[in-house]
Amino acid sequence: MQTALNMSRSRRGWNLIELMVVISIITILLAILINVAVESSGPKEQTKVVLRISMGAATEYEVTTNQKIDHFNSPPGYTGPNTSIAKLCYQLWKLDRTRNALRSLPKDALSGDANATPPVAIFDAWGRPLRYYSGEGDQVLDESGGAVNLPAAGMYRMKQPYLASAGPDGKWGTVSDQGVRNADAQDNIYSFELN
Repeated sequence: MQTALNMSRSRRGWNLIELMVVISIITILLAILINVAVESSGPKEQTKVVLRISMGAATEYEVTTNQKIDHFNSPPGYTGPNTSIAKLCYQLWKLDRTRNALRSLPKDALSGDANATPPVAIFDAWGRPLRYYSGEGDQVLDESGGAVNLPAAGMYRMKQPYLASAGPDGKWGTVSDQGVRNADAQDNIYSFELN
């Protein structure tokens, strides 16, 4: 009789151990799925954070000093690399708040020792330098210091300053005067597009 009673109980539903095993398996599968999703979007999200912090520092500098950061011409006393991002870093290093904002970036997002000297580059999550445009002019200085026309540099012609990353593929591509990106520029990340 007890055997029949036990069999009827086990057929009515799951026992506690079976439920715990199923819940554990589901939890492990969800953890794997979430981890894969985070890893695939991780570099892009990290780059967005770097863009937000860096652009926030640039805005803070311009508001505090009432001066635009020139992306093309070197500021007085500047002797660093002839790149737009190096000139931005040099200017941001002058104020405590903007310097601290740069120091708050992930360690691999800045060149050099951020505790001692101004960095000469801010990097995206793929290890490539960002580009800075001050909102003036038709050219930007690329990573080698060469002047490149904005559309050919994968940069928009705008009235506002912004930072940009070439995205996962590392190709800047081109942006037409109408704002249409070619295939290589589709994955570029621009600070003005962030929420």
